[in-house]
Amino acid sequence: MLQRLGKIVQGEPQVADASAFYAGLQERLEKNQPLPADALPQLGANRAAAIMAVLKEAGMAPAAAQAAAPATTDASAGKPIALKLGLSAH
Repeated sequence: MLQRLGKIVQGEPQVADASAFYAGLQERLEKNQPLPADALPQLGANRAAAIMAVLKEAGMAPAAAQAAAPATTDASAGKPIALKLGLSAH
C-alpha cells in the first residue's frame, strides 16, 4: 500500500502494465513530434560541448582538450545511444 501511495505522489501512472503505458506514450510522441534528420549528430555535439565546459570549469587548459566530430550510429528509435569518451595524454 505504501509503495502504491508513493507512486501516486511521484506521478507514476496507475495502470496495470506501466511498460505498455510508456510504450504508447513514446509512440504518440514520435508520431506527433518527429525528430529532424540531424537530431543525433546535434545530440552528440551538445554532449561534447557540455563535457568540454565541465573540463574547462575544472581547470583543464583549453588547448589540452578537444572534441571530435560526432560519430554516426545505427541505433534504432527508442534505444539508448552510448557516449564514447576517449582520453589521451601527450
